[in-house]
Amino acid sequence: MIKFIMEAGCKLNASSLTVASASCIYYRFYENAGNCDYDQYLVASVSLYLAGKVEENHLKIRDVINVCHRMVNRNSDTLGYGEEYFDLRDSFVHLELLMLRVLNFKVNFSHPHKYLLHYFFSVSRWSCLGVFQYLPVLRTSWAFIQDLLHDPSYLKFKPQHLAVGAIYLAFQCYGIVVPYDNEAQTRWFQALVDDLDEDKVWSVVETIIKNYEHETLVPQRS
Repeated sequence: MIKFIMEAGCKLNASSLTVASASCIYYRFYENAGNCDYDQYLVASVSLYLAGKVEENHLKIRDVINVCHRMVNRNSDTLGYGEEYFDLRDSFVHLELLMLRVLNFKVNFSHPHKYLLHYFFSVSRWSCLGVFQYLPVLRTSWAFIQDLLHDPSYLKFKPQHLAVGAIYLAFQCYGIVVPYDNEAQTRWFQALVDDLDEDKVWSVVETIIKNYEHETLVPQRS
C-alpha cells in the first residue's frame, strides 16, 4: 500500500513529507484500529489526503479521488460529478473523521528528511572532502529514507537516528571516511546527536538493509 501512496503522491505532485506523513498515518491507523474491514486502497487514499492537510500541502479532494480511483481501476475514465463520485467523496469524508478519532487527532509526525539535510551539510563542511561534489551521497541517503517508508519499522526510530543511519550507510557504500573520526573522543554522529552510539547507528543501518533484502526475496516454488 505504501507503493500505492507513493505513486499517487507523485501523480498529485505531493511533497516528500506529505508522502511520509501519509505512510505513517496509514500504519498508525491499522495499528490502532486492529482487525477492520476497511478497504486498504480507500484508507491509503484518505491517508494521503489527510497528510496533505497536516503538511500544509493541500491536495484537492476531487484530484485525490480521481487519481486514486484510476490507479485502482486502470481503464476507467475520470469521474464526473455523478453518483459514483459523490459516494466516494462521502466515504472519504467519513473515513477521514474516523481515522482522526482512532488516532486521537495525533497526525503530526517528525520526519528525518530535514535532519538529513542539516547533518549532511554539517559533515561535508567538517570533512572538506571533494568527493561530495561528484558522489551522490545526499541523494543516496535520501533514497534510503524514502525506501524505508515501505517498512513499519520506520516509526520505531527517532527521526534524528534515521537521518544519521542513512548518511552512515551511504558513507559505507561509497567508502567515505570522515577525517580523524577514529582518533576523536566524540564520533561524528555523536557530535550531531547526543544520545547516539555506534550500536544504535548500526541498528538503523541493519533495518535499512533488511528492507532491501525483503524486497528482493524471491518466493520458493513448492
